[in-house]
Amino acid sequence: MKNSLSWMAALAMCVSCLAQTSAAQSVDVVVTIENIAPEGGVAITPVWSGFHSGSFDSYNGGLTSLEGLERVAEDGNTALISQQFNDFDPVRGGYTYVDNSGAAPESRLVRTGDLSDANRVDATIGSAPLLPGQSASAMFELMDDGSNDYFSYTSMILPTNDFFIANGNPLAHDVGGILSNGGEISFLIGTPEGGVNDAGTEREDFESSAGNGLFPNRNLPAGQSGPNVGRSTNAPIANVTGDAFQGFRLFTRADKQRILAARKSELLIRKLLRPVRRLRTVRAFLAALRYKVVAFEDSLRIDTSGFNFNDYEGGVARVTITAIPR
Repeated sequence: MKNSLSWMAALAMCVSCLAQTSAAQSVDVVVTIENIAPEGGVAITPVWSGFHSGSFDSYNGGLTSLEGLERVAEDGNTALISQQFNDFDPVRGGYTYVDNSGAAPESRLVRTGDLSDANRVDATIGSAPLLPGQSASAMFELMDDGSNDYFSYTSMILPTNDFFIANGNPLAHDVGGILSNGGEISFLIGTPEGGVNDAGTEREDFESSAGNGLFPNRNLPAGQSGPNVGRSTNAPIANVTGDAFQGFRLFTRADKQRILAARKSELLIRKLLRPVRRLRTVRAFLAALRYKVVAFEDSLRIDTSGFNFNDYEGGVARVTITAIPR
């Protein structure tokens, strides 16, 4: 009898929620994402964007990544985080990522208990990576009843293994005011020294990073050939500070072998010419040889100029949200 009553109460709450939803006003909202990195700077994958009641937490800094976020951070794949965002239960509400606050803190996927989660709305903005200067937009139909008052986003930084941008605070971007009155808000994301995060799920290495083909003539290797191909790690999510690409190898393994071979050849020639090394012509020859070896190394070096997003004055991207009253 007790279980029957609890289900009846839950059903009554859902009916009440649906009645309030039907009476609430819908609002058209346009979200535009613009990559504002300098020319030649990093790109971002299509941006997952969601509106909710403040109940959806996409990540927890200092804890390990859950799979939904991991797929975005490693491959730009938003399918799972969208599925989790929209997986609503009429009794337990929608999903969110939380800290379990246990002896060994870790993120978990749990139900919120918030029935307004039924009105969550999301989309992935853009159909291809956004290079500097490019933008993409999407239209959302939202409810002005409190269930869509907060905006969340997440996207992968290219070319990396698992760097991402997202709002860890689900209440960071309040759009309730413009839903009621119309208007526009704009803010920067991926701002310097902490606006970009490392998901901690893959080792940083250009040989398995994503998006390498977007940056020709930089000596980047082919990069990942499919999802989740980098060397797995299990580090906590952390801000990326300082020189963002200092942990990446600047030569591929194959090119490193070519450089070592060139250096050994130079050393052998120097040994053979040691008896006559003081002759002017020999000195000139050895100087020219040194120059060629250095130039050869430089020609193979991966060019990361412009990639350090912590040097970008404004951040990686700009979000503009415009509410259009009906």
